[in-house]
This record gives sequence, C-alpha cells and structure tokens, in this order.
Amino acid sequence: MDIKELGRIINSDNEIKAYIDSGNITGFNFIFGDEGFWKLYYANALAQKAVNSNFEDFNLHRFDGKSTTVDVIAEAVEAMPMFSDKTCVIVNDFPINDIDQTESEKLIAVLNDIPETCVMIMLMDTVERKIAKLKADVKDTFDSDVDPKIKSDEEMENCIEDKKNKKYIWDSILEIALKKGHVIELNRKTNYELKNILIRGAEKRGKIISDEASSYLITCVGNDLSNLQNELVKICLSTKNNVITKEEIDAIAIKSTEAKVFDMIKLIMLNDIHGAFSILAALFSQKVEPAQIFGAFITSFIDMYRVKLAVVSGSNSNDVARFFNYKNKEFRLKNAARDITGISSKKLRICLNFLDDADYQLKRRTIDPKLVFEQTIIRITKTINI
Repeated sequence: MDIKELGRIINSDNEIKAYIDSGNITGFNFIFGDEGFWKLYYANALAQKAVNSNFEDFNLHRFDGKSTTVDVIAEAVEAMPMFSDKTCVIVNDFPINDIDQTESEKLIAVLNDIPETCVMIMLMDTVERKIAKLKADVKDTFDSDVDPKIKSDEEMENCIEDKKNKKYIWDSILEIALKKGHVIELNRKTNYELKNILIRGAEKRGKIISDEASSYLITCVGNDLSNLQNELVKICLSTKNNVITKEEIDAIAIKSTEAKVFDMIKLIMLNDIHGAFSILAALFSQKVEPAQIFGAFITSFIDMYRVKLAVVSGSNSNDVARFFNYKNKEFRLKNAARDITGISSKKLRICLNFLDDADYQLKRRTIDPKLVFEQTIIRITKTINI
C-alpha cells in the first residue's frame, strides 16, 4: 500500500506549527520519520497544547513502548480527564513489528476508538515501517521455527496470515491516523535548510556563521539536527569572536566518526601515514565499533570510484547523484571530487580490493581489528602515492 494514497500527511514546519497554534489538538496523532530532534520536540509541543499545564500530573500519561502493553495503553486512553477537558497519552516506540496478531488486533481496536476526551500520540523514534517479502518470511519461519513433520496446509495459512499482519500493521495504524486524526512525518532537513537553521541559531546568540562555515559544521558533525544544535551552542559559548570560523569548529566541535574518517583519508592522500594512524588510534580509544569505522572508510572510496568513473566518461559528480541515493549527502560527492585529483581509476580499484580483503579479515575475527586497519592504511597509502 502506498501511504500517499491514504490521505494528506503533514510534513512541513508551517503546517505543524499551524496545527499546534490552532489549539484544536484531537484524536490519534501518528508521528514518524528520520528526524529525531523534531519528532520529540513536536510530540511534546502537542502534549503541552492538549492538556492544561497545571494538571499534567493527572492528565498527561507517558509510556515507553518497550516496557508497556496494549492493555495499559487502553486503560490510559479510557481514563477520564481531571480538572480539564482532555487527557493526553504519549507512547514512544511501541514495537508494533514484534507483537503477535492478538496484540495487533487489540491495538488497532484501541486506536480506532479514541474517545473525544483523549489525545493519543504514537511517536515512532527508532521503530520503522518494515516491508518484508512474504514468501521468504514464511519459508524462514518453517525452516527455523516449525517442526518439519507438521507442515499442514492449515499451518501454512495461519503462518501467512500472521506474516501479513506483521507486514501491514504500520499501514493499518497510518490509515486510522489519516481518517481519525493526524499523521506527522518528519524527515531530515536538506543541507540548505540546516544551514539556515544554524545561521539563525548563531544570530540569536550574538554570533555570525557564514554559509561556508555552516556547511563545514554539517560536514564535521553530520546532519542530525540535535547534534548540530548542541555543537553550535557549545561553539557560541566557547568562542570570544563574533564570527565563527572553520578553525574554531575544528577546535571545539566533536566530529562524527564519518568526518574523522574523511580526515584520515585526506592524510592518506597526503602520504601522512602517522597522521592517519593518530586518528585511527583516537577512534579506537573512544570505543568506536570497527564496523562503523570501516563502513565510513569503504563508503568514501566507493564515492571516489563512482565520481572518478563519471569524470572519465565525460560526466561529473552531480551525475552520480542521479543514479545513486545521495539525498542530503551531496557533500560526499564534493569531497570525493576533490580527493580523486591525480588518482587513476586503476589505483582506486586496487584500493577497493584492499578494502575487500580487510572486510574478509574483520569478519573472520582472527586478527586484531586495529592491526587490519593499520595494514590496510599502509597498503592504500603506498598505492595512492606511487
């Protein structure tokens, strides 16, 4: 089912603010998307608008979805408000993909019958919509969970129905919200939007951050708005200058693992093995998972290889984005275009082979991961700088 066919979804700041400012917060509100900061922010804003702040202790009910049940949620939804017109129930990250059919049906029944005296907010923070291949799921179930001697047609039908239920429960919840409440989908901002937020945030704190510097901060920290705002506040409080520079960002901001790996690759390109080793040592001292480091490392080389092939064929980095998913990550292609100067596609293929060998060694877990990285860095550095 295409969610766009079900109805209108609120996904712009202006629409969400207009809904909150109206004061008419009603029914079932389903909030999801990949922007964690704004999901939590608007869920709290809706709750504060729905109930009188003087009587929140009586009328505002918050539940961690991982540690509650449908029965507990149903009881809170049915509770009458005290000294107020409405109650508000917020459920964060209810594991809808993992509950059985009975619990799913109970949840759907509750959401279908939210009383006028209750505002229900279901916030999906880490839980995402899952779309599984039904036949493969059924086969996996019988292969792993069911005695092969009892695979009757009835059992197969029951299994298929159960899998259908798990597959479509998200869409069922979404449809209820569209018909009887509101759906709010909040996804990550574009780099352009993030830069404007950073520029305005700096202005409020009496500082100036240029378009170039704000873009650099995004590259260093990543596009998670919560992290960006935390780092911006820290920089504004720490710097005595009115203008925030790249040097101050480097000195104050905590870079993401991806940004640190980018710095490591820059040093490799400059034939600075010791500098690259220093960053690697820092990542390991911070207990960053080897798989996370390696993922960022190989992603950078794949980006470089794609851009190199595009350039060789007479295209450019922008054309790469047309064929691969680089939404809100266009800066990676820009970095790749900068880093491939003077490097042949043959050398990049050799480097990818080295990374393939490293991946095999890391998965075997027979060699210290740090040693695998060090050997790979040496091999790549020598190849690039021949």
